[in-house]
Amino acid sequence: MVNRVSNYLLMRLADWLAGWLGGWLAGWMDGWMDGWLAG
Repeated sequence: MVNRVSNYLLMRLADWLAGWLGGWLAGWMDGWMDGWLAG
């Protein structure tokens, strides 16, 4: 029971982390590309 709950929380955390990291990386890449194209 406890194992299933912790597994679920871990999955949720990994999902949130992946989404946050993906969004940050996309924004950083966007800014980098803009600067590179302008330069």
